[in-house]
Amino acid sequence: MPSRSEYEQIVNLAQVRAALDTIAWAEGGRSYFTLYGGGSFSGSQHPNRAITAGSYTSTAAGRYQFLYRTWIEIKNRLGLPDFTARYQDIAAVDLIAQRGQLSKLLAGDFEGVMKGLGCAWAALPYATCGQTRRPLDQTMNYYRSAIGVYGGHNANVPASMASVSTVAIAAGVLIFVLLLRD
Repeated sequence: MPSRSEYEQIVNLAQVRAALDTIAWAEGGRSYFTLYGGGSFSGSQHPNRAITAGSYTSTAAGRYQFLYRTWIEIKNRLGLPDFTARYQDIAAVDLIAQRGQLSKLLAGDFEGVMKGLGCAWAALPYATCGQTRRPLDQTMNYYRSAIGVYGGHNANVPASMASVSTVAIAAGVLIFVLLLRD
């Protein structure tokens, strides 16, 4: 898995920014200070508040609605100092990597990424949590719009059908990341 410094580079790629925007949209994370249920918090640490909304109680907070236990595990492993925007972004990419979906994301296969995330984010179309999910067509449309904002391309080719150019781009990104290690 990439290191914290490698994530700091990866998080700026167009397909990664677009994926993070889409996850935040799906989860209802209007800002980096959003609480589960729609409230907000202040400060630079995860608030760890159990909030009941509807039939669920959750400690989810931030742009990507991190459960407190998930945040603490990633924070401790990567040495993240706080729950500010920069580190929430890095933690979200790390969670994607933990689920083995980073290479698909770098190749632009966002639908493939969502299929492989399981219950990492309950609102994504293929989530297996049993909660309300966003429709696939709306989610993909959001991603396509977001990738355009960042100057990327609308790649969403399944990994098994990836074009040589998409694979070459992903390989280039991987080489870049590996060079950062030296």
